[in-house]
Amino acid sequence: MNIYEQIRQLLNENTWLTILAMVVILAYYLIKWSREKKKEQQQVQATRASTGDKFHASQYEPIEYFVNETPSAPIAFGRKATWLAIKTEDAESVVQHFQKPGKKQFKTNVENGIQGAFTQYLFVTPPIQNWVLVVGHGLDLQNQQQYDKFLEMSRLYGEVQFFGSFRGVNYSAWARFVNGEVVRAYCVAEGEEYFDLGEMTDLENTFVEEEVDRSIEAEERAWVIGEGKLISIGSEENVSRMAAYWSIDPQTLEKYPVVGLGTIMED
Repeated sequence: MNIYEQIRQLLNENTWLTILAMVVILAYYLIKWSREKKKEQQQVQATRASTGDKFHASQYEPIEYFVNETPSAPIAFGRKATWLAIKTEDAESVVQHFQKPGKKQFKTNVENGIQGAFTQYLFVTPPIQNWVLVVGHGLDLQNQQQYDKFLEMSRLYGEVQFFGSFRGVNYSAWARFVNGEVVRAYCVAEGEEYFDLGEMTDLENTFVEEEVDRSIEAEERAWVIGEGKLISIGSEENVSRMAAYWSIDPQTLEKYPVVGLGTIMED
């Protein structure tokens, strides 16, 4: 006789036993629900920790889901992300460079906009310390059309910077365009070099020195100094350090005062 048949028999024999059985069943399902809920929360927290951000939204949410015109403080981001830093306070003109015919766009606060940028949308922030950030997974330094757009925008605004970081494929990228010229462009992924244009900055040379100091074997140090130089300096941390070096590190974005709404748009 299984447990359900035993409970059924008890239900027929005694009222007190009936109540006790109901309590046991209820407690069983409450414990089961609590464990499943805890497991679900742990999975969400693990996902958030892996991105280094304080939000998690489904990539299938409609763009309207992220529309909230109540001003908010910015939230930090930087891991598993691609973004631009454009030296301007004219966020509306930046929006015009990315809007597409037939695609929806809305005003929204910075918190919701950044959250939406981590799904399938593009978000243009209001000015932050004389910079406008454009955040979205659709930004791509290796796309020639976009690369040319970044160059052209640097002619208009004076300076445009690109940053990208995806730990899963060891992707690290940073680039600085000034007055229509590429000053520095760096990109590595999965152990391959894609961009190495312009002179390495002092900070990048510091990255190399740090890698040499961390190397234990002489052969490893020789690799870092030689053919492995560019591969060795790629990391999420170094992408953020380059962003802070040139403009704004979005992982510290919460400390910056932000006034107004940004624009979220379908990409």
